[in-house]
Parts: sequence; structure tokens; C-alpha cells
Amino acid sequence: MKRLSVFVLFLLFSTIVFSQEMKYMIAIQKETETTGALVFSSNNINVYQKCWFKSTTPIQKGTIYTGAITYMTTKTDSVTGGKRPGIIIKEFGSRGIFIHEGTSVEWSENCIVIPREEMLKIWNYINDQGYLDQYVIQIVIV
Repeated sequence: MKRLSVFVLFLLFSTIVFSQEMKYMIAIQKETETTGALVFSSNNINVYQKCWFKSTTPIQKGTIYTGAITYMTTKTDSVTGGKRPGIIIKEFGSRGIFIHEGTSVEWSENCIVIPREEMLKIWNYINDQGYLDQYVIQIVIV
């Protein structure tokens, strides 16, 4: 039932609050102090994934943020050893909060983390559209 409610909220928000200048939307439903559900859907890419964050992560329910795919300058990709792909949340500055790969709350330093494979589905899709380092993602916290 929770999975259905997140998708319903995602569809509702995408029709009501989706900003015209934004190309993509990620919805995050906070479920507990440190867990939630992240939803992304565009064309044939659909991600519904449990996510983790520290209880001190300052994302607020009912808030809309702006994001861009980028490479994290201070974190290493767990597989390639290069810079870690992430989605930066503009409102928290360049060293602020990201959405990036991780398998538990221990991966979070105030960031939102989801498993690598799902993160890369989102990141690679937006990158393939030519939007690296461009703020084209609306991030809605519900």
C-alpha cells in the first residue's frame, strides 16, 4: 500500500507543482527519521527505491528543491574509483546535500542515498540527455 501511495503522490505532484523550466522530478517520501522512498519516472526509466539519510539531514516535508547531476569532488565511486556521480541539491550549496549511491544510513553524511544501480539509472539517463551540471531536476519532499 505504501508503494502505491508514493506513486499516487508522485503523479499528483508532477501535475500540480512541476515547474516548467524543470525537465525531471524526483519525489522523496520521508517515512521515518532515517528512511524514505525515492521515486523517479521519465520515459522508460522508472525508479522506486528505499532511501536513507541521517536524522539531521535538513530536508523538509512539503519543500521543493532544485537539483543537477554532477560528480562529487570529495567522494570516490565505489566501483570505478573515479569521482562519485551524484545529484546536488542547489539550495544547500556546492558542499551541501547530494543524492548518491549507498546501501544504508551509514553512507550518509547528511546526503540521501540509494543503491548504486538505481542511482545510476537516474544519473545516466539525465546525462545521456545532455544535462550534466544543469539544474533541471525538481526534488519534492513529501
